[in-house]
Amino acid sequence: MIVVRLEGGLGNQLFQYSYGLELQAKYGGRLLFDRHAVRNDSRKENVIENLVDLEPRSTFDSLCIFLLAAYAGLQIRMFSALFGKTRETSACLAKVGVHHCFDSRYTALRVPQLPFLFLHGNFMSGKYFESASDLVRASIHAERVLGDKHQETVSRIRCSNSVAVHVRRGDYLEERWRSKLHVCTEIYYETAVQIALNELESPKFFVFSNSEEDTNWVRENYRFMPEGTEFVSPALNDFEHFALMSECRHFIIANSTFSWWSSYLSRNQDKLIIAPKPWNRAGWDMTDLYSEDWVVIDVDHDKVMVGA
Repeated sequence: MIVVRLEGGLGNQLFQYSYGLELQAKYGGRLLFDRHAVRNDSRKENVIENLVDLEPRSTFDSLCIFLLAAYAGLQIRMFSALFGKTRETSACLAKVGVHHCFDSRYTALRVPQLPFLFLHGNFMSGKYFESASDLVRASIHAERVLGDKHQETVSRIRCSNSVAVHVRRGDYLEERWRSKLHVCTEIYYETAVQIALNELESPKFFVFSNSEEDTNWVRENYRFMPEGTEFVSPALNDFEHFALMSECRHFIIANSTFSWWSSYLSRNQDKLIIAPKPWNRAGWDMTDLYSEDWVVIDVDHDKVMVGA
């Protein structure tokens, strides 16, 4: 049995879900999800059910999840108190059936000789499900949230050399996140747009942001956006934005797992993905979140590179 603790928003939960799929494909067994961390937040509870099909859960399953979550929490607290929050501690926890990551770097699982495994962490890297990438893409159905009212927009995206431009503002402007996550600069987006214009044939840009206020702000301040740029309606919900972004062929992403996943799920085999560095200003090493074929813009030193 594999139990995955779901935490964070849509992007984070998709990483956790996908790692669970990878391990289930490798080792078999039931795959269940612990929702204790999100059950009191309507914005985060049950969000991935909009995009994936989860196995129905019985009363016995719920009991198993509760007991394993309690067991994992006890092991994490005990080993952390003894050895600190280190990779060595993660290795010790793996031996007792708990894969918990204390940092943002990829940590390979040391498979325990136990009939269960509890996953607790962000697991924010495609390396966690590299061998199951086809299964992951086939299991996430972003298109299911798009109804008839979206067909004209979908058609414009599919019939053009579309570039999704994700400008993450919203909660990133809040005091508690502003210094840690940071909103990507105007220079980042202007540089990225210029790269897309140079690298792509007749690109059409589709801008996605958090709200009507943020979308209007981008429209008024990013005067460098080419003529014909479409600002996607902020009245759509997060899932609709996510699905429409995933339909695009190329991407200028924000430092957000939301746009990371939309670019990952795009069916275009030759997609250009432009990303900012650093991902955050909290000191978290996010190197393993980047892909070697991305074009990365160092927003602090105005440098353009390939890979992280």
